[in-house]
Amino acid sequence: AAAYSLLAYHTGWLKVHYTAEFFAANMTNELSDTDKLKVLLNDATKNFKLKFEPPNVNSGVYRFEPMPGAEGRTLLRYGLGAIKGTGQGAIEAIVAAREEGGPFTSLFNFCARVDKGRVNKRVVEALIKAGAFDSLHADRATTLASVGLAFDWAETQAAHELQGGLFDMLGGDAHGSHTQEPPLVAATPWSVRETLALEKTALGFYLSGHLFDQDEAEVRRFCRLRV
Repeated sequence: AAAYSLLAYHTGWLKVHYTAEFFAANMTNELSDTDKLKVLLNDATKNFKLKFEPPNVNSGVYRFEPMPGAEGRTLLRYGLGAIKGTGQGAIEAIVAAREEGGPFTSLFNFCARVDKGRVNKRVVEALIKAGAFDSLHADRATTLASVGLAFDWAETQAAHELQGGLFDMLGGDAHGSHTQEPPLVAATPWSVRETLALEKTALGFYLSGHLFDQDEAEVRRFCRLRV
């Protein structure tokens, strides 16, 4: 009992004085348990006023971590490892490609640069559903519909690069218009309900909103008091 009390005291002290680090460490420890992640997220946001940067392929890493600088006291970066269907190897490959070539500029640029042996279509689809591509393409429906096209385009670019040496020797251009990224595949935008339902499949819970958001404006017309 004394040993448990001392441990509770130590962790309680850390939670108060190093709140962001405390939650980042605990949520990283529970990456695979969405139920515990949800409890920790609610505790962090409601009781300690912490905020979370949504999953982002251009800034996130495998683990949860406080943001750099003063923001790190109140803002945490969501760990990409908490997205179902990804895995540590895939996330490390994404981070390595980003560190080597800078931020990704589009879905096509992403698929052309990452190691396809570790980052497959299923991983990319999970990232899109979780909102990790929102900073590049706001419409998740069109982004998800374009995954197959993006992988095909990336394979074409890789094949052209292999041929480039010969054309360079002959003074020609092996790439031409092939390097031009195609437009995203047209798709019907998701409703709030569809967006959140797919987000839940990737994260285990709603992060960017709630199902009530779609009907809140109408409901507030006759039910103005928040409970």
